[in-house]
Amino acid sequence: MRIEKIEKCKDPNDEIADAFLDNFEGNDDEFIYDIYYDKEMDCVVAEIWNEEDEAEENFLVAESNPYSAFVQTQLINPKSGDLDSFFKGNELKFAEGTNLNERYCDIAPEVWQKEIKEIWKSLLFRGEDNPRNPRFLEAIWHASTVILPKLEVSVIVDRDGKLFLNRGSPGFVDYRGVNLQGMKIPLQSWIHTHPFGMAFWSGTDRNTLRNWKFMLEEATVLGNGERLTWVKENDKEVMIKTVEKEEGFDL
Repeated sequence: MRIEKIEKCKDPNDEIADAFLDNFEGNDDEFIYDIYYDKEMDCVVAEIWNEEDEAEENFLVAESNPYSAFVQTQLINPKSGDLDSFFKGNELKFAEGTNLNERYCDIAPEVWQKEIKEIWKSLLFRGEDNPRNPRFLEAIWHASTVILPKLEVSVIVDRDGKLFLNRGSPGFVDYRGVNLQGMKIPLQSWIHTHPFGMAFWSGTDRNTLRNWKFMLEEATVLGNGERLTWVKENDKEVMIKTVEKEEGFDL
């Protein structure tokens, strides 16, 4: 892990972060973990990690908490409508017989990303470029669970409507190896899938939201027939859960 000074000020605002992201030239295995004001340095800094830093952090979390997001276990079904159906702490995503963090897939990005990009391009052309558009979300879910072998997919829509996509393992996705140069903030939306079917904010997801919400307008996690969206509205944070059933609900 290394710290890089960005600017002599106390406010990690959008312009500062935007300029840094545009010009960031890290090593192949490096990624920006956080941007914040450092009291000792008295300036805004970027905390930059590499794969070894992340592996060490994952090990320490697993050592301190046997139910962390890096240890495999079965997720207990949350009670619909309860707050704990939004936040499951560090309880685990379940995929029996599968290493959730194992990265494997020989399907080329241009194959699984094709439908997502085409639909977004069509929405942009029509002026209907809302990241919560059902066609757009369905394309992301289809890529994650049909084109790919049930692997997590993440899509970032930046300020200008540009897409940044990546896929991960059945239980984890990040942006290592993805060129983020040119990404503009604030980000319109961060969308990712839980291909095992349940839409909730895992411990890893919550850490990401905490670190990036100052430059993020909304975030959505997709499950099978359900989605959970965190959004900023009228200076408040709002959580919206949507569940769809073809057969209807028992009322």
